[in-house]
Amino acid sequence: MIKKLKTNTNLIAATIIFIGGLFSVVGAFLAARQAINDGKELDSRNGQIIELTKENAKLSKQALDQITGGKSWAFIRSGLETEKGIMNQESLWTINLVGDIPLYDVSLTLYKIKHDNTLPTKAHNLITVLSKHLGTITPSLHQDNIGLLTLHGDKGKIEFLVKIKARNGEITQHIILLQKEGKYWTKAEKVFRYKPADNGGFSKEVLMQKIDEDFPDKDHIEWIEL
Repeated sequence: MIKKLKTNTNLIAATIIFIGGLFSVVGAFLAARQAINDGKELDSRNGQIIELTKENAKLSKQALDQITGGKSWAFIRSGLETEKGIMNQESLWTINLVGDIPLYDVSLTLYKIKHDNTLPTKAHNLITVLSKHLGTITPSLHQDNIGLLTLHGDKGKIEFLVKIKARNGEITQHIILLQKEGKYWTKAEKVFRYKPADNGGFSKEVLMQKIDEDFPDKDHIEWIEL
């Protein structure tokens, strides 16, 4: 009888230990599952925070661009440009906006370039043709008049250097005109600006380069980069 009682007692103890172990396993499983769910929820929240941060940065940049002018830029052109070239007579020149954001505090200086061949190194003089404050140029206008110009070149060649300043920086445009037979000029032009580089200096960004089909010696154009 005593032996049977001990056996039952051992069985009960073993059962209790087994049940306790089972509860421990179930508890550990539930805890692990909750931890996984908490981790997923945390990852989801972190993802939402990252997306909100990106969206806020995007909105901040858009707001800043609306103040500075963003990546918009401008260049000048003659009102008498045709498929044959620029007509050799007085014409109204305009400044043209490229971009969807207005340019603010715009000022323009147009120089005529005179090369000095008497010096041992290449040199040039800049003669101011016009200087004008234009204020704001909006995408709805796209262009604004800057004044009348008559083309008079030395030996059938004219070079202009244009400096356009706005809140978002300075644009440089180099225009080379060569007189053709008759009353037309053929043109080569480059528009560029300098922007901060990763190494702490500045790098040149070419915004536009156009050369007429009949412009001679296209591969050996000497661009001025000031």
